[in-house]
Amino acid sequence: MKRIISLVLVAALSPFCVSHEASASGKEEIAVFYVSPCGDDAARGTQKHPWQSVEGAAAKVAEYMAGHPGIDVVVKFAGGEYRMHESVAFEGLSSALRFEAAGDGEPVICGSMPVTKWEKLTDAAVLSKMPAGGAGKIWQ
Repeated sequence: MKRIISLVLVAALSPFCVSHEASASGKEEIAVFYVSPCGDDAARGTQKHPWQSVEGAAAKVAEYMAGHPGIDVVVKFAGGEYRMHESVAFEGLSSALRFEAAGDGEPVICGSMPVTKWEKLTDAAVLSKMPAGGAGKIWQ
């Protein structure tokens, strides 16, 4: 009985709640994590409680892989848009890492930010410095 209780406590205290699957060959164990635009990077990365950002997922996966060498990892992204604010790099991995769509839409990972609230340039002082014929065609 003590052995079962200690295993439950270790699982409850672990920062990761990993879904494990067998590989296609059935020989290897694969850790599966989930990311969703509606997730939370403080979550556990499960299907019910996914992470939210590419950067957050990368940090958690790197931490997991450092503590679990030899276990391949799959990160499944739910459909939606993921805007990256910094680059992500994985170095010195001891096992395979794969990113894939979770199957509920198309995930789009963007390294850019949308530019919104464009307005036609109306400042006469600035327009006077522009090439002729630009009036009404220049946006800011």
